[in-house]
Amino acid sequence: MCARRMAKESNTFGGEWSIKKLDCVESYLRSYLKVMMKKNWAELYYIDAFSGNGIQRFEGTYGEDQFSIAFEDELIGKFVEGSSMRALKVSDESERSGERGFKHFCFLELSGDKLSELRSRIEDSYPHMLARCKFIQGDVNDTLPELVRSIPWKEQRGVMFIDPWATQLSWSSVESLRGARCDIWMLFPLGAIIRMLPGDHLPPREFEGALTRIFGDDGWKDLYRHERGVQLSLFDEEGQQVSRQRGTKELIDYTTDRLRTVSQCVCGPAELRTSTNAPLFALYSMLPAGSQEAIRPFKAISNHLLKSIA
Repeated sequence: MCARRMAKESNTFGGEWSIKKLDCVESYLRSYLKVMMKKNWAELYYIDAFSGNGIQRFEGTYGEDQFSIAFEDELIGKFVEGSSMRALKVSDESERSGERGFKHFCFLELSGDKLSELRSRIEDSYPHMLARCKFIQGDVNDTLPELVRSIPWKEQRGVMFIDPWATQLSWSSVESLRGARCDIWMLFPLGAIIRMLPGDHLPPREFEGALTRIFGDDGWKDLYRHERGVQLSLFDEEGQQVSRQRGTKELIDYTTDRLRTVSQCVCGPAELRTSTNAPLFALYSMLPAGSQEAIRPFKAISNHLLKSIA
């Protein structure tokens, strides 16, 4: 039985799938710093988009509409470190053991209150690392492309974690990652998108703009077919007799193909589901640009971690 309550803020939701996601990214950061141990010519960035306040608390339900998610009773009220605090912990432990850490930490968040809370937590736990941290308030769809453009990727490297809690991320932000020499872990809102794509009729008009913003064009319409099985290239009037294959496979295949248009290497995804097997998110790992020397360890580590949580 799942308890159902309304979460007050975006850092107040999650489930076992969320813990798996955070553990996976933390494991990747540890492996990444070991791989980069001898590459002293590059300063290392950690970028956290939708960073939140550094702590995740589990509530009963996030949302009251078609995007609501219920969570298990045993998790309610539990606190865990978020990705931003985990990245600082991993870097600090690596440096204390004589190995490399991240030189720069960039935390992107819409809420100024959450960034203030995150800053306070860092001051309390890692005061010696605060000078390396940059707190960037604003819509991630504005601040992320600007940040990516400002980093000289020929001389710098890094890891980025993009962790929206719903459909906030626009394709324009994904496209801005093209050419970045940065290993990217990104959460795609699989469950929310499925709810916007009915199986037996076209999406409501109010969802069409959102879907095009998320995917960058209206190619998502090709997921629908005439009942006779002829694939559509254009739609006529709403109410046309069309259907979409149930399940997640076609949507995941389409999303993966879209990501491959901006990234040299795409791994995954691992599907993150509720305890009742309802799809929630798809976790991807991507390398927009890199040499074969960089791609080999990236693929090996990413595929191993993604398979471990699938």
